[in-house]
Amino acid sequence: MMIRLISALVFAAFIAFPAPGVYAAENVASILKSKKLEKSYNPVLIDFLLEEGVGKLKKETRKTALTQLVAALRAKVKAAKDEQATVAMGNAIGLAMSMSGDKTVRSAGRDVSRSYNREWVSWVDAAFKLLRAGYKKDAIEFFTFGLSNIPDSYSQSRCVQGLAQAKPDEAFGLLMKWADEPDEVIRNPAMRNLGHLAAWKKTPKKQKEAILDKLLTTLDSMTTEGTDYAVIYALDLIKDPKAVEPLKAFTERLTASKETKRAAIRSLLLTFKDKSVVEELQKLTKSGFMTMNDDEDNLFGGTLLIAGGEEAGYAWAKEQLTPKKKSLLSLDKDKADFTPDVVTALVNKGGEKSREILAETIGNFKDDEWIKTWMATGLLILGDKSQIGFIKESLKTPNWSYTAVRITEALAKYKDYSGISALKQLAEKRPPEKSGAQKLLGMLAGKKDQSKAQARKLANLRIQIAGTLGDLNHKDGVPILITLLSDENYYVRSSAAYALSRMKTATAVNGLAEALNVDYGNVRGKSRNPQIHAHIIRMAALRFGKSKTSKSIVKNGLESPFTSVRFISAANN
Repeated sequence: MMIRLISALVFAAFIAFPAPGVYAAENVASILKSKKLEKSYNPVLIDFLLEEGVGKLKKETRKTALTQLVAALRAKVKAAKDEQATVAMGNAIGLAMSMSGDKTVRSAGRDVSRSYNREWVSWVDAAFKLLRAGYKKDAIEFFTFGLSNIPDSYSQSRCVQGLAQAKPDEAFGLLMKWADEPDEVIRNPAMRNLGHLAAWKKTPKKQKEAILDKLLTTLDSMTTEGTDYAVIYALDLIKDPKAVEPLKAFTERLTASKETKRAAIRSLLLTFKDKSVVEELQKLTKSGFMTMNDDEDNLFGGTLLIAGGEEAGYAWAKEQLTPKKKSLLSLDKDKADFTPDVVTALVNKGGEKSREILAETIGNFKDDEWIKTWMATGLLILGDKSQIGFIKESLKTPNWSYTAVRITEALAKYKDYSGISALKQLAEKRPPEKSGAQKLLGMLAGKKDQSKAQARKLANLRIQIAGTLGDLNHKDGVPILITLLSDENYYVRSSAAYALSRMKTATAVNGLAEALNVDYGNVRGKSRNPQIHAHIIRMAALRFGKSKTSKSIVKNGLESPFTSVRFISAANN
């Protein structure tokens, strides 16, 4: 395995840069004269030109470079429009994690989604800067493109704001038109983005009113479950009190699904602070043969009451964290275990009441039970250090992977970085390799091979580890991130590179030097190397400009096969 990884890395380094001296004669002026940037759109270079490039390049030089890059953006957007139809919103990987049965995996889903969508985020950031720099027409074209083609809902919502900022009437007209489309793939994102538009403080009052009327009319009609979700999401963003009564009516509709009704109830309690749903939620927390509630009802009602800060929710949490002795005749012997969800709900809510309940009930569990470790971690997150010794011992338990990441983050808040060594061990975990005979026997026994699913889960864990190490900004994390640069999963590699680029600790520059020689794979048939390599060079020069290693990184970038990368190196050289 290690030999294969090393070979892959050597090969990546070989293809990343041509033979030394191929581009030695190039400089900023010669690159611009060749007009190669017109075929090398790179949002990182746009950021550089509009920020620190102001002090490094003449105004005329920057304008010429920007004009060429905008031409490249125009061509790239046109090509993307020709290649694909509207893309369903959201990130499949993060969504899959958020629906996982593993409670701590769910909370990691957002981190993973960010990693997969990082390139889109930088595109949108650059478009906003182009708008401020006076390239209004091109920014509008990009934002319009992003509304229907970018698969990241966060970036899409920012495209709404960008289009509204550049041309308010166009944003409003386009989304209102799409909201009437029969195709849900177009209609539902438009509904959600109408919410973003109406919530934006600069949207004209008449447009806000028209959007609210559109959403309420749609909620009152017989639509699909996906559209109901989208409308409720939008109303939640707008926060207009006029939505309260329609949302209440929706919760009583017989044809509405349980899931969409729950979304409406959540919005009523948490966003609109409407207490009328509290009694119904309390009923949902009741179990037994005298009710029609199932486990999902119990969990939804209880955790939502906690999120709303209701006393009934705290009482339910305390009850769930107090194990009951079960007899053979117990009606609750098959009842689901809610303790992980309860602890997570208390930690997310925060506050003294949550801390008190965790402190009072943690003694109900044994030291070798995972839930006790999660409760102790929650206490530390909430500011209670009474269990810190126990938590540090728990880091030695190898199977509590995602929890170890949370423990490390919690300890670091108190300048304790002892958890980093545990992350190093977790980053090295791989699924056990099965022989052909073992796979055949499993297949004959009717057992599904889980090795690929396990590999994906561990790759997602390494993505989260990389992000955490970048946030901690501690020197002990640098060697781990350098190791992750040779990971078999290119999203793990890019997460490690971006993590190193966020760090300010002196040794991080050594990691950036390694990161510049890494191949980050292709997405939709396009290499990710130009953007990531440019970002590495930019951050090395920006954070560690005076160091020999940083200067070496910039110099090496001059030999990149990518024009935009050579340009940013030449500008920093």
